[in-house]
Amino acid sequence: MEDMNQRTALGISLKAFAVLMVSVCLIYELVTPSVSLGTLWFSYLVGAVLCMIAYLMTSVQAKAESGNDDVRFSIIREQDILPDLDKAIRDLLVACFPADREYYGRQSWWHCVPAYRVLGRDAAGSIVAHAGIVDRIVKMGEGNVRTRVAGVQGFCVSQDHRGAGVSKSLMSAAMEEATRLRFDAGLLFCIGELEAVYARIGWHKLDSDVYMLDEESGKTPIPAKNITMFYPLGKRQLPPGDIDLAGTDW
Repeated sequence: MEDMNQRTALGISLKAFAVLMVSVCLIYELVTPSVSLGTLWFSYLVGAVLCMIAYLMTSVQAKAESGNDDVRFSIIREQDILPDLDKAIRDLLVACFPADREYYGRQSWWHCVPAYRVLGRDAAGSIVAHAGIVDRIVKMGEGNVRTRVAGVQGFCVSQDHRGAGVSKSLMSAAMEEATRLRFDAGLLFCIGELEAVYARIGWHKLDSDVYMLDEESGKTPIPAKNITMFYPLGKRQLPPGDIDLAGTDW
């Protein structure tokens, strides 16, 4: 997912530059009587090499996209998740988040139950991608503006399907459903190392302080390791200031 658009653009640029260079050399030899055809052979060789590199870059992209075509996405309401399906989701979560193996071995959601899931299945019907979407009214800014957010939890893609654009398609399916359901914005928490990954698929980092409800200590900041990101849906911008999750994180 991460660098596919950049590879495609670079491949197209290289191909265009190579064609332009070869065309200029050929025209120069044709219109210059003192220069014979083939004099600029080295330039033609460089052009051919650039074309080959561009072809390899774009073919890698095409192969990756064709791999993504094998994954089909569906929206599942939480009440429709039967035990066998829940077990399949937990198996994927355990594989993707081995540090939380014990937790996901018991349940397929984090601190609160999602409203719906987005599942990606391969050609054999196995679940290879998952996102849970929490429906929550949070309070934002000094005026405690009530904002309905689609909270993303358990976002993951199996190891064998990474790098093929599955993450982007998974998030697109999740946010399209959130748009249909008239959410104001998407909201997720992640470690800083993943900021660039989510930014490439339309998410924006928030510098707001975020507070949640903890059973023992009451209202408390979310874990310091997490950053907060939002996705514009019904609202293009969020009110500045603190965010009160009015419940647990997800």
